[in-house]
Amino acid sequence: MTIRSRHLRRGFIAFDVVVGIAILGIAAAVLVSAVFSGNRAARRLAASRQAARDAEAVIDALETGLLPPKSVATIHVEPCTGGASVPGRHWVQVVATVDGQSRLLVGLVPDTGTPGGGK
Repeated sequence: MTIRSRHLRRGFIAFDVVVGIAILGIAAAVLVSAVFSGNRAARRLAASRQAARDAEAVIDALETGLLPPKSVATIHVEPCTGGASVPGRHWVQVVATVDGQSRLLVGLVPDTGTPGGGK
């Protein structure tokens, strides 16, 4: 084997190693991106579930006449129009927002269930 062929073989092996390391780097970057994307989706789902729980808790409190529990959600309660008319009760819409994730819940509460006596 000549000196020239040894240098060519070393150059080919070095190039092969560099390409292999580049492929591993790309695969690692894709894996890290997928993990972060999954974590972000899990946080959104958790916020959405918390908003739904908080909206339900507010509707329950309004139905029973108790104070709503403390929450990290931003809560908006508004009267609704439409729906069946029930004596002594009215429809309300509760929107709970946690970390940008909102849930809307409509419920029937006593006329004294909201500030101002309802309607």
